[in-house]
Amino acid sequence: MTPTSAEAQHRASNWLVASHAYGLVAALVMGYFLLRIPIQIHDCFTEMCALLQPMGRLVHDAFTLPGYFRPGRWVFMKVVFDVSGGQYFTAFRTTQALQVVALVVLFVGQLRPRRAIDAALVPLGIAVLLGSHTFEWTVREAFPINHFLTIIVCCAAAVRLALLRHHWWNDVAAAALFILAATTLESGLLVWVIVAGGYLLGMRGVSRAGVAAVTALVVAYFVTRFLVLDVGTPSLTLREAGFGFRRYSGDELQAMFGSRPLVFYAYNVVASFVTVLLSEPRHGVWSLTAGIMGGSPQPALVVNVVSSVLATAVICRFAWIRRRAWTAGRLDDDDRIVLLFGLVLVANAVISYPYTKDAIMSPAGVLYAAAVFVAVRDLVVSLPARTRLGAVAASLVLLLLSSTWAIRWVGMHAALDRTAMDYRTQWARVDEIMPRMRGNLTPAEKALRDTLFDDAIRRVPARTGMRDEWTELFDTD
Repeated sequence: MTPTSAEAQHRASNWLVASHAYGLVAALVMGYFLLRIPIQIHDCFTEMCALLQPMGRLVHDAFTLPGYFRPGRWVFMKVVFDVSGGQYFTAFRTTQALQVVALVVLFVGQLRPRRAIDAALVPLGIAVLLGSHTFEWTVREAFPINHFLTIIVCCAAAVRLALLRHHWWNDVAAAALFILAATTLESGLLVWVIVAGGYLLGMRGVSRAGVAAVTALVVAYFVTRFLVLDVGTPSLTLREAGFGFRRYSGDELQAMFGSRPLVFYAYNVVASFVTVLLSEPRHGVWSLTAGIMGGSPQPALVVNVVSSVLATAVICRFAWIRRRAWTAGRLDDDDRIVLLFGLVLVANAVISYPYTKDAIMSPAGVLYAAAVFVAVRDLVVSLPARTRLGAVAASLVLLLLSSTWAIRWVGMHAALDRTAMDYRTQWARVDEIMPRMRGNLTPAEKALRDTLFDDAIRRVPARTGMRDEWTELFDTD
């Protein structure tokens, strides 16, 4: 008996609810691990000291900092800092955990699971999303709020807006998302790429007027940054970066590429592009390649590369099958997701030209997970029409793909557990580390240090008891 429209809609609603329930459980599990990680000393303490200033002075400094234009980031941190009431660990780590929940909810909504096969593949999509190396350091670090995580939440929200039926408030929300993202981090400009690219591909959640408004904001961003404030961009000497088979300090990069920076920038763009598709290089360094050449490849890196190669191959298969429809302009929602991933991947890699860091490519990583979901679903649906040999081969690919990504997903939690122990160890050596970071502390800074120390050593629960050997099997750092 053919189900009625109401019955079909009810079943679709049930699968959607089940998918969101799974996603929520996955996000809450990660949140549990996040709430066991103390706020780290390095990177965090200096920035939290800056948050002791009044909001007005903090924003003024953010607008005039050479090489950067990130006032939104500082306002976000200051609001959480002031609202915390001195409970800094709870406030900042809870904010990070809630961002993960928001990301997963937006991602599942982006997949729009309506059938049993959709719901069955949602765990794989979430494993690719949260198990990816581009996502890893958005949760293993906080500054004290990880701005890369903020950006991917904004990008996921932009994709979700583009996929919705249009309402006038979608346009307002798209503009607000762009302002928040672009003033938080440079990769926030990708919100415009998603909104404009989605419209060109036929996504009408944001109207033409909305796209025009966000485009005007892009122009205003560049005028403000480079003409009004003239803060420019960071120089080669400001930070270390990977190149080839090792990382180099800022001074070393200046000596190597000071007279030919375009070579370094071109390498960063290519390395950033490739890392999303292959999980190699990592932070600009060809770690697995170096391990193979040295005769001791790290097992976790092998799993990462195998899983990414298989996932990318499945996406390429989908693109090849749909190529004629694409050239004819006959796009469905699945096509739009995959093509939007391609647009964001290229734009994200270009934005990464100053230096390579896995987390910078996390917006492309979010859409990569969605593209994998779409491509794998297409492969699964095609199984009954295949020959017996073809079905067996495809099933083996799917088995290996899901197994390797499951290992990466489990490994992420092992990495978080190890990170918690590392940060607790840092705070145990605070008297040794702190003098090298800052000189004499003010009374307010000393009180902040003591609070964070108490959080890390006394209040934050100790590690979960995982064996070091087990965590090292999954941890790639």
